[in-house]
Amino acid sequence: DGAFEFNLLPAGSYGLRVRSLSNRSSNVIPIRIEQGVDLRNQFMDLPAPVAISGVVQLDGKPYFDPGLAIAFSSRQEGVFSSVNASMNRDGSFSAALTPGEWSIGLTFQNLIAKKSNLSTQTNKMLKIVSGTNLPIVVLLTETATIRGLVLDNNERPVKGIVAFTPENQSATKLMGGYDDGKFAITIPFGAYRVSAWPSKPAGGYENLPSCAHAQTITISRDISDLKLRLCP
Repeated sequence: DGAFEFNLLPAGSYGLRVRSLSNRSSNVIPIRIEQGVDLRNQFMDLPAPVAISGVVQLDGKPYFDPGLAIAFSSRQEGVFSSVNASMNRDGSFSAALTPGEWSIGLTFQNLIAKKSNLSTQTNKMLKIVSGTNLPIVVLLTETATIRGLVLDNNERPVKGIVAFTPENQSATKLMGGYDDGKFAITIPFGAYRVSAWPSKPAGGYENLPSCAHAQTITISRDISDLKLRLCP
């Protein structure tokens, strides 16, 4: 019938909260227990859960993997809550969350998903409000790890800053090389113009000057032997 009872609580100040198995949680109600005094008729209201939905996309298309799991977590007033989303084979998912701020996390639970070499670009903090919430789109992109060596004009390894500029001219990704000239970076699949510099160019990395040693490569797998000549 929803009734609850605590026995033999020591006198003092407490915060009373109710949380259901579905992670619905009430606000904290402060109470003061005096020695020898019983408290009765404490009413706790649970907020109604909010239905949210979304879809996982890989390169703009719905994506499903049996090892992919989505979980929402929240810490409100010191209480941690976690809710697993229900996944469907068409890439869609759904969950019931109480209003408040939630973070979204993705995990890969088997080798099938781990081999996919995926990363997420999703904004991981969500604000859930009562009523209707916009669908959540989880964007995944396939990535590759690029390893290589920066060389000077005499073919000797040298430390440099490696710049990967996508063909669509979005933000340049940078990787600082080690003293022995080696570098490694994990980036999404795609076509890039790649160059290595001894220091930051005068125009910055968003407007790189022309360099005869720059290379244009299409990344669709890991590369372990990319060699770059240092730009002047």
